Amino acid sequence: MYVRFRKWMIAGAVVSALFAGCGENPAENMPVAKANPPITAPPASTSEPEPTTPGEGGVAVAEAEPEAVAATTTSPLALAFSNANGSTVNFVGSKKVGGAHNGGFKLFEGTLLTSAESDKPTLEKVTADIDAKSLWSDDDKLTEHLKNKDFFEVETYPTSKFESTSITSGGENGATHTVTGNLTLHGEIKSITFPATVTFGPEQVALKSEFVLNKQEFGMTFTGPGGVIRDEVVIKLDIKAPRAAASSE
Repeated sequence: MYVRFRKWMIAGAVVSALFAGCGENPAENMPVAKANPPITAPPASTSEPEPTTPGEGGVAVAEAEPEAVAATTTSPLALAFSNANGSTVNFVGSKKVGGAHNGGFKLFEGTLLTSAESDKPTLEKVTADIDAKSLWSDDDKLTEHLKNKDFFEVETYPTSKFESTSITSGGENGATHTVTGNLTLHGEIKSITFPATVTFGPEQVALKSEFVLNKQEFGMTFTGPGGVIRDEVVIKLDIKAPRAAASSE
C-alpha cells in the first residue's frame, strides 16, 4: 500500500510540474512583426536634359531657368539614445513547458530623427546598433546558451542593426505610429513592421513598442527536445531620446 501511494504521489508531482510550466504564452494576442525581404532604396532618378530653344543663326540655346524662390526649410533634429540614458531593448522567450524567461541587451545606441520644433512634430527615421555580446537573461546558464550557435552566435554575429525605411501615422492596438525597416539579426537582413507609441515631450522624445518576432525567420532554428521552445519571441522597446542631445542633420 505504501509503495502504491508513493508512486501515485510521484506521478502526481510530475503532472503538476508539467502543467505548472505550460499554459500562458507571452506572445499571444500581440502584434506580429512578419519578416519580409529587405527594402532597398529606390534608384536615383536621372535628370532630363535641359530644354533648348532656337537662337540667332539657328543655334540652340538653353532656356533660362525661372528665378529660384528662397526656401525657408529647417533641418530635422537627430536625438541620440542609448542604454546609458535609461533606454531598454528587452525580450521575452518561452517554452511550451517550463515558463518564460526575460532577457535583453545591455549595450546599444541609436537615433530618433524628428522634424524641427513645431506644433505638430513628426518622427522621420529610427536607427539602432546593438552589441549582441551584451545579451543578458534572468538565468546565467541560459545567457551562455543564448550566446552560442543554437541562438544568437554572438562571436560570429556581434552586432544587430535596425534602420527604418518608412514611418506612418497610426498603428495596431492604438499605437501612434507604424514603423517599417530593415533588421539585421543573426546574419539575416529582413524588413519588419511594428506598431510604436511615440511621445514628443519638452525634454525628450520617447518610443515604446511591444511586438512578436519569429526566431525561425532569422535562422534561429533550435527548438529544444521535442520542440519545447517557442519560436515566437516578444520584443520590448522603451526608447528615451533626450532633447539635450539633439543635433541638426
